[in-house]
Amino acid sequence: LAAVKPAEVLKGKLKLGGRAFAMKGLVVLQFTISLTLIISSILISRQLHLLQNKNHGITDEPVMLIDVPRDKTFHASVNKYKYDLLQLPFVKATSVVGFNSWPTQDMDIDVYEVRKKGEWSLKPFNNIEVDEGYFETLGLNFLMGREFTQDETNGTYQSVIVNKAFIDNLGWTDPLNEVIAYENGVESRVVGVFDNFHHKSLKTDFEPMLIFPENRFPEKLLVRMETENWIDH
Repeated sequence: LAAVKPAEVLKGKLKLGGRAFAMKGLVVLQFTISLTLIISSILISRQLHLLQNKNHGITDEPVMLIDVPRDKTFHASVNKYKYDLLQLPFVKATSVVGFNSWPTQDMDIDVYEVRKKGEWSLKPFNNIEVDEGYFETLGLNFLMGREFTQDETNGTYQSVIVNKAFIDNLGWTDPLNEVIAYENGVESRVVGVFDNFHHKSLKTDFEPMLIFPENRFPEKLLVRMETENWIDH
């Protein structure tokens, strides 16, 4: 630009010679980079907005996930430990879950006998084992029925809670009058139905899930924290 003479520009006598092609190429490159950055910024902004505002079906308060030591002494006193945690001012709810029971890709899958359109058939389903505080800790929304009681978490599996995807899969209209049978002859009556929640990619469809009451062999401890000023405590 310093080499350009304004008088020649005004007279239309400016000639750039072989540099014109290079200059046009640089201008095109600059516009291409600018458009790419603008589009990328818009996409990133929309993705962040989706992640921040999408209803995942669980609480948006912080939940701490703690590995439980494989120690029979601790297992015997886990309920007291949960009670002690609840005395802390920044703890709202606690729960323990069994092996492979934190909803991830590693959930257990077993075959159950279920009734569909009046006929019994064997089907594989995801299943997890939790205690009575699980649903409050994660803030799951119940559609019908009730949560587990502490007396039910003794490993007898007399009751089971399913998600909405489960009853949709089987076409149940009155799920609280249904029974799910396991291969060992144990029958579990459905006592509650909770709404679906995302525990995998948002692009993944909701999968049927069975939740059984069991707290004798915990693997993870969940601690739901207060949203405001919980770090200050």
